[in-house]
Amino acid sequence: MPKFDVDIPHALAPEEAKTRLAGATPKLERDYGATCTWQTDRQLIVSRKGLDARVNIEDKRIHIELSLGFLLTPLSGAIKNGIATWASIVKAAIGRDPIVRTTPGFWDGLNAPTESAPLWVVHWGVSSPASDLPSSWNAWWFWQYTASGTVSGIPGSGNASLDEFNGSLADLYGFAVP
Repeated sequence: MPKFDVDIPHALAPEEAKTRLAGATPKLERDYGATCTWQTDRQLIVSRKGLDARVNIEDKRIHIELSLGFLLTPLSGAIKNGIATWASIVKAAIGRDPIVRTTPGFWDGLNAPTESAPLWVVHWGVSSPASDLPSSWNAWWFWQYTASGTVSGIPGSGNASLDEFNGSLADLYGFAVP
């Protein structure tokens, strides 16, 4: 099933992040016909006609997994509009642009316009993602270069996602703490 991830860094306490997301749910339900259900204190499920989102409130970020129950090219406009709407609602609730995490192939299949949101590109088997970014971006912030990495101290060795930040430690701090 095609999947699209969005990460939103924040400096809010989890309770405040939940309060802001809870404030956005009536708009999602009223204006977009979505069904919003809190599964746990930190997980919101949003469903609407084959587009499901699992919103996880984590320390210092909100992680959103969008699952498309179908991938039909004729619906790419609706998918793009749905993603744009969701990102704008989340930005309004949290006050930050979401990080878009995607592969070049998936995003380019949508024929999406230029994006201002930070890009976390998933592109394995290349020495740099810069030569084959999704066409909506001309730069990347994060790059997931493998999903079969090994990190000392992490269980399930050989199955860790390894990522790189495109900048210095000071740049990363400036990005994370605006």
